[in-house]
Amino acid sequence: MRGLRDAGCGLVLLLLAGPCLAAGPEVSKVEPPNWWVGHTWNPVRVMLRGRHLEGARVEAEGAGVQIGLTRVNATGTYLFVDLHLAADAQPGARVLRVVGREGAAEVAFPLLAPLPRQGRFQGFSTDDVIYLLMPDRFANGDSRNDDPAASAGLLDRKKARFYHGGDLQGVIDRLPYLKDLGVTSLWLNPWYDNNNRLNQIETYDNQPVTDYHGYGATDFYGVEDHFGDLATLKRLVEEAHRLGLKVIQDQVANHTGPYHPWVSDAPTPTWYNGTRDRHLANNWQVWTLADPRATPQETRATLEGWFANILPDLNQNDEEVRRYLIQNTLWWVATTGLDGIRQDTWPYVPRDFWRDWMGAIKREYPTLTVVGEMWDGNAGLVSFFQGGAAGFDGVDTGVDTLFDFPLLFPLRRAFAEGKPLREMVQTLGLDRLYPRPEQLVTFLGNHDVQ
Repeated sequence: MRGLRDAGCGLVLLLLAGPCLAAGPEVSKVEPPNWWVGHTWNPVRVMLRGRHLEGARVEAEGAGVQIGLTRVNATGTYLFVDLHLAADAQPGARVLRVVGREGAAEVAFPLLAPLPRQGRFQGFSTDDVIYLLMPDRFANGDSRNDDPAASAGLLDRKKARFYHGGDLQGVIDRLPYLKDLGVTSLWLNPWYDNNNRLNQIETYDNQPVTDYHGYGATDFYGVEDHFGDLATLKRLVEEAHRLGLKVIQDQVANHTGPYHPWVSDAPTPTWYNGTRDRHLANNWQVWTLADPRATPQETRATLEGWFANILPDLNQNDEEVRRYLIQNTLWWVATTGLDGIRQDTWPYVPRDFWRDWMGAIKREYPTLTVVGEMWDGNAGLVSFFQGGAAGFDGVDTGVDTLFDFPLLFPLRRAFAEGKPLREMVQTLGLDRLYPRPEQLVTFLGNHDVQ
């Protein structure tokens, strides 16, 4: 037997020692998990996460699906495949069969009928009263998800940065109250699934915290288990629409949370700008992005730096990242029937990505509204990022509107601090700088402004 062991995994040892057998493909996650017949985004590029995917091919079982481009990353942990959906494809079950050298794995990929348009994808305007709520801090409607088994120990209302028990059911229960207040649109902070343990990377007062706020995504296709599940989220949107309320989703295309599985196993070598151990820190020099004379060296840290030197910066110049993010947005809209999107950290993403992202949204949902967060008090700078006109770079992002941060600060000084109205009037006088000043979202505060 000594000779057989020294010989390695030859024919005889393969018969005797199971661990030497080659493993077949395994699939643990499918993103997106489904798509819709008749959708304008076609083909859809599916990303399969798993093991032993190297050398695999994909077969589609079911009518109306053709396999296109297929590529696997170097470690065999991610496989990308284009699914071309026939114009006459019908809703129903489909199966993707991942065939490797040593076996196969099957995963479901259903095709769905699109939601009816009536009363959905409505968009919002300056006629709407938008109410921002953070689900965890609003109302507890279902105590069963206060301390989920998968993330036990993160609920503590005595600690400011732990979970406090608010959830989607709590929002549903109080929709009539919000309507009575005069609210017409609800903006919910991100409902992505977040880290299931204490965040030891982002700390406050040298203490670990939780990602109760929703901005530390670990699964862009999941709903945070402290908030509820996808079925509850769908019910929230449906019930809001029944009462005449609109729903705005807070999305984050700039970064992930520090505990996202991609950080230790990136789908492509350029999925992030840098790595956990070697990356730029964002230097917040947003003004350089609007300066036609700025050099790439000046703008790079702003576009590629990790937010607060903590949040991994997604590289939208990577083809797979770009398609993933666009599809993710379309998936949430099509799945829930929501009416608008608030997009976080708008300026830190390449403008040509926003152009493509907005184009995909408007082709499928022309009435849906997107507002971007460009947090700066300088109207000359903020106006550069509003859609409706090409900048010096030749890019019109197409974004519907931005938050009017330049007006926020003089508004607060005038009406909360008793300062003169002059500064507010002067700020309004700068409306000439915007392509569409009448569409700016006026607001008095948000979760980032005390």
